Amino acid sequence: MVVRIRLARFGRKHRPFYRIVVADSRARRDGKHIERVGTYDPIPAKDGIKEVRLRTERIKYWMSCGAQPSSKVAWLLGKAGILPEQPRPVPVQLQRRTFASLMPLVGAVGEFRLGDEFRLGDLVRTARADDDDLDRC
Repeated sequence: MVVRIRLARFGRKHRPFYRIVVADSRARRDGKHIERVGTYDPIPAKDGIKEVRLRTERIKYWMSCGAQPSSKVAWLLGKAGILPEQPRPVPVQLQRRTFASLMPLVGAVGEFRLGDEFRLGDLVRTARADDDDLDRC
């Protein structure tokens, strides 16, 4: 059983609120969890601060047991000083982009901006990996 430390979404539409939970990796995002170890409110308060509450001793315990944090939780733990500083996670919408949607950018010279800086060689390598997946169908 792989245990993950991840976010479970609560709140209402357009007003998310997350609980940081320890859960089995096979469980649904908002489903059954083992323990709640913190909260995260991504909407800044009037003073411009996003609120994060962590039970650090329990997080350290679960990580010593082999729990793996998700990318967003690892970034939050890096900001809190529990883990080394992590790069900001790439949004899911950018992860799901296909090579076909990037075709107009293939003739570009140098670097271009799409969330993060990519080089043309990275796109070609990504396209080859995607083409291999298509051939298996």
